[in-house]
Amino acid sequence: MQAKTRYRTRRGVLIQRLAKKYKGDTIYAKAWTLRKVFEGKQYYFTLSTDRREAEKEANEIDAFLRVKSHTIEDALQRFAPEKLRRRERRKRVPTILEILEAHERAEP
Repeated sequence: MQAKTRYRTRRGVLIQRLAKKYKGDTIYAKAWTLRKVFEGKQYYFTLSTDRREAEKEANEIDAFLRVKSHTIEDALQRFAPEKLRRRERRKRVPTILEILEAHERAEP
């Protein structure tokens, strides 16, 4: 019998184990994942490997995001700060002015 890969918490939050295909077999992740969609973009929160613990974490994230004053960036900063740092590293591109200033500083 195959273990469940999708589960709804008592609050109605859907958590799931992500899957990928490898050499014709389906391999499921060990950790549970919560997927949230904001403004057309998908955000994934990696939860615990234990289902009950993952359920608690998912309910906490969902309750946090239901508060109108909280944004997705606030949730990422609180529950998944490593993803926020990764996004900032990827996003950072120097402007032409910064390149020219660095070039002027480098000249003797």
